[in-house]
Amino acid sequence: MGRVLILEPNSEVRELIARVAARLGHEPVLVTSLATDDLPSVDAIVLEPAWAPGLEIARTLREGHPGARVVLESIEPDSEARWEFRPVRFLVKPFGLADLEQALASALEPRR
Repeated sequence: MGRVLILEPNSEVRELIARVAARLGHEPVLVTSLATDDLPSVDAIVLEPAWAPGLEIARTLREGHPGARVVLESIEPDSEARWEFRPVRFLVKPFGLADLEQALASALEPRR
């Protein structure tokens, strides 16, 4: 269905998001650092905006792939990244699995 880049510093949360994405038929893409020559082609990004390396990766990726939709997930509901990335969903931690599933569905639904 879609490729989902997961930019989350906590390995347990990252793995949970990856498992949910895979269960829904999506291909999770996990990275913790990225050279600009190695930018993956993705359909959606799940980003913890408080994690500086992930924020940098997302910014770089959006330059080359501006169509990738973003889901932000954070304990900080008033993140400035909301204005920069204009996410399709903002999940406040701790979030439920149903909320994550709905966020991924929103990010990966066909554009009208």
